[in-house]
Amino acid sequence: MRVGWLVLLVIAMAGMPAWAAPRAAVQERAHHFGEKSPRGKAAHTFRLRNDGDEPLVIRDVSASCGCTIADLSHDRIPPGDSAKLTAEVDLSGQSGLLEKRITVKTNAPNGKEIELWLRGRVKPRVEVSPKRVHFGRVGRNAEKSRGITLSGRAGEAVSVKAFHKHGDFFELRRVGSKRAKGPVRFEVALLPPLEEGRSKGKAHIEMADEEVGMLTIPVSAYVAGAVGVSPERLVLSAEEGGVATRHVIVSPGEIEDIEVTGASGPDGVEAAWRKLGETAYRVRFSGLEPTRELAERGLTIDLASERVPKVEVPVRVKGLGEPAAGRSAAGGAEGEGSAE
Repeated sequence: MRVGWLVLLVIAMAGMPAWAAPRAAVQERAHHFGEKSPRGKAAHTFRLRNDGDEPLVIRDVSASCGCTIADLSHDRIPPGDSAKLTAEVDLSGQSGLLEKRITVKTNAPNGKEIELWLRGRVKPRVEVSPKRVHFGRVGRNAEKSRGITLSGRAGEAVSVKAFHKHGDFFELRRVGSKRAKGPVRFEVALLPPLEEGRSKGKAHIEMADEEVGMLTIPVSAYVAGAVGVSPERLVLSAEEGGVATRHVIVSPGEIEDIEVTGASGPDGVEAAWRKLGETAYRVRFSGLEPTRELAERGLTIDLASERVPKVEVPVRVKGLGEPAAGRSAAGGAEGEGSAE
């Protein structure tokens, strides 16, 4: 009799699942909505299915940003059933490639956290070309200009409400007729004489379309003097002591053809130079000791130029105060220079 009961028990257990549990399944984890304008919204309905033997419970649904909302039809899914999750992205103010994540947390062992994605591209109603204006390296008296073009999406009319700029080194003006249909063009022109060093500003163009609002285009230039020197000033530390080696790059500015003929410093400093590319030179200073003499005298680079026969490279020695006033032929950044 006991054997018979054991046989019946084994048969009964064989007909039961080894482990009853919900199983989350999603047919589509990512949806690409293509290209849309920033006026509307992008939405898609995902389906969550329960392929398990126990109810699938949706414990939480969250979006990666406030512009995305997710609506779930029901949070408890019986075995074999499914639920709808509708995700919607507000495209207002969006531009370019878009990728929004919706995270679903469940009680399923195989899907405790499921990520769903909405992807696409929002084409702005107004295209700006270029997106930034960089003049590169220019001389102090450079007279250069760059154009900015605003184009409407799908041939739509472009209307400018106002424009202004931030920065004294350039002028922003509209070119062409205001009544002309099609793209709107602006010109960014440098205003010489320019101050040496890096100049940064912004062009602001306010559109009549409130959904587009203000367009901001960065404007920049590096203004070299007669000759470019980088870094403009070397930095050593008296606390660290020791003998250092530094490199200084001399490059063309307003003087296009330069030639380094010599370099010097206090006693004990050795200098060597070589051509760097087609137009620049690398000057190597070795034997630099962080002394007051070096801070007061600095370094000198000789040039084969009547206009600028030499350039002075000040040296700041930390712990000794500022060096005596030195003058460089071009703006540049303070730095330790390249060391060996």
